[in-house]
Amino acid sequence: FQCGVFEVSDGTIWFNGFISYSYKDGLWQTHSIRNWTQGFSQTRDGRIWAYGDAGVDLYDGENWIDAQAPDLGNRIWAFHESRDGKYWLAGTKGTAYYDGIKWNKVSEI
Repeated sequence: FQCGVFEVSDGTIWFNGFISYSYKDGLWQTHSIRNWTQGFSQTRDGRIWAYGDAGVDLYDGENWIDAQAPDLGNRIWAFHESRDGKYWLAGTKGTAYYDGIKWNKVSEI
């Protein structure tokens, strides 16, 4: 079991694990994300992403939406925005990036 803490630009603090929470201005909120969450990331455009056992989800401010990432095995371990604006994923069985239009699977491990 791994649990992490991540603060985004508006000061909200996100807590990940089997149940995900956020905390801002003295208020706690529970979030229904599809499955166990490995971590959170915020991209330069301000969007918040969650990744873990069920793939990758994007937060629209109220709900989590499946980002339709390719199957990279049973867990996404990392999410990173590169300098060129691509969103990179590392999973148990491969890597992929999002080019602004679609996800592109790069390799099988």
